[in-house]
Amino acid sequence: MGKGYVSESMFAGRILSHGQITSLDSAFSLTNNEPFSLFLLAASATDETLPVLVNCKLYQDDASANCPFVANQWNEPAIVEIAASGVSLTSYTAYWGAGSDIV
Repeated sequence: MGKGYVSESMFAGRILSHGQITSLDSAFSLTNNEPFSLFLLAASATDETLPVLVNCKLYQDDASANCPFVANQWNEPAIVEIAASGVSLTSYTAYWGAGSDIV
């Protein structure tokens, strides 16, 4: 099995590429509207127990809307775009994770 090969069972539900979201001055999305997961690392212990509303567009949505997320874990929604200022990057460090190689 060569590098880069991902079987169907490996692909299902796995994060194969990731990165940090460092700015939400404008909307954030991956190339070709590739869906991605979100991990929100809470800056304080108080924030890690509260649900986080993220203004985002999911894979089958027509428009952005608030969606609840849990801090300090990968979340299930398949996001295609986080709206500008869709989540506080002061209260949370945000990471995206996708099921394919994103360059």
